Amino acid sequence: MQWRHGEFQSAIPETLRDTGADGTHFEFPNHGGQHVELLQNFVDAILDGKPLISPAHEGIGAVELANAMVWSAARGEPVTLR
Repeated sequence: MQWRHGEFQSAIPETLRDTGADGTHFEFPNHGGQHVELLQNFVDAILDGKPLISPAHEGIGAVELANAMVWSAARGEPVTLR
């Protein structure tokens, strides 16, 4: 990712391509640049006041769930979310 001409330029293609463990090839059109797009949106929000695609209050649940999964694995027992 590079900052060029006032925006992030990505080397990530518009189509996400992957190969499964068995050698099967997968293509997901229009799913290639999500993180770059989120970073660009964050910069645009700061510089131009554009609304965020993913405000913090919408993502905190995913972070809480991921943390609970790691904590549960480390403890070897279920973790209760409130």
